[in-house]
Amino acid sequence: MPALPGVHFAKSVRNHRVSPVVDAIPIVAHFGSEVPEMMEATPSSLVRKAADSYRLTRFVMLRLLGAVYAAAFLAAAKQILPLIGSHGLLPVNLFLDQVQNALGSPVAGFIRVPSLFWFVHSDVALQTAAWIGLALSCVVVAGYANAILMAALWALYMSFVHVG
Repeated sequence: MPALPGVHFAKSVRNHRVSPVVDAIPIVAHFGSEVPEMMEATPSSLVRKAADSYRLTRFVMLRLLGAVYAAAFLAAAKQILPLIGSHGLLPVNLFLDQVQNALGSPVAGFIRVPSLFWFVHSDVALQTAAWIGLALSCVVVAGYANAILMAALWALYMSFVHVG
């Protein structure tokens, strides 16, 4: 039988067959004159590697999320007054009054239907919130996303969802 590095052949006494026995010594191939060094992995280096591996995913996902927010706030800016404005299909002030009457107080209404429009619900406030949301989402698309900005976008968007 041909000789392989790290493999020895042992004969079985009963069957007189030859079976390979592999040594537990790993063979490491490397190129160049220097032997590669083993580096100890520290938690900070592992976190850094994980962060580097998701950089492209984070880059794409945040910009796409910003684009979705931009489309939603642009649609809201164009359609909010005919829908829930003071002369719209279901004016926001009538809706909030009905929620307040059904639940007993404005605080209970805010807890059940959280929205920034419990504080101010004029036509100007609706339009301003929509345009601010569009501006903030364009900032996210440009690449300046952080947790505070994303929380502000979420709060603005959910304010429209809960009253409209």
